[in-house]
Order: sequence, then C-alpha cells, then structure tokens
Amino acid sequence: MRAVDFACRLLVNIGRIELTHTEMKVLLALAAGMHESETIAEALDIRYCSCTLCLRNMCKRSFALRGRGSAYVLTAAGKSKVAQILSMEKTA
Repeated sequence: MRAVDFACRLLVNIGRIELTHTEMKVLLALAAGMHESETIAEALDIRYCSCTLCLRNMCKRSFALRGRGSAYVLTAAGKSKVAQILSMEKTA
C-alpha cells in the first residue's frame, strides 16, 4: 500500500466519523500512548481546558476512562473507533 492510498482512505473515514476533529485528534493521541490532558494538549497545540473537556466528553460517550490521577485510557469502544478511523477497508 502506498502512503497516498492510506491518506485517501483516512480522509474518507474522517468524513464518515461522528466525532469532531478535536475529538478525533485526542482519541488518536490516546491510542498513541499519551494519557494526560496536559501532554495531549501540548502535542496537539490545543488549549488545555479544551482537551480536558474533550476527554471528559469521551468518558461520557464510553470511548475513554479516567484512571489514576489525571490519566485517561481508551475503552474497547474507543479502540474500535480508532480502528474505524484508521481502517483501510473500502466500504460501500
């Protein structure tokens, strides 16, 4: 698979997901191993309070869980949503 194929499929998937762009970025950051709101906000160049609000909303939607302290982790539903974003399968 070429990089351009991946990029095209990713753009198609992003258009079909019912998340905001910020929610998608934060979800992918969690999947990449970032767990703290401050770390995610800094890496994505978004406001800390926006990132925290986004993470709290993802917890309400069962995509993430708040762990010890200020750490967040993906749930099975969150992992499934990440897989949906990064899927290379063509859908009808």
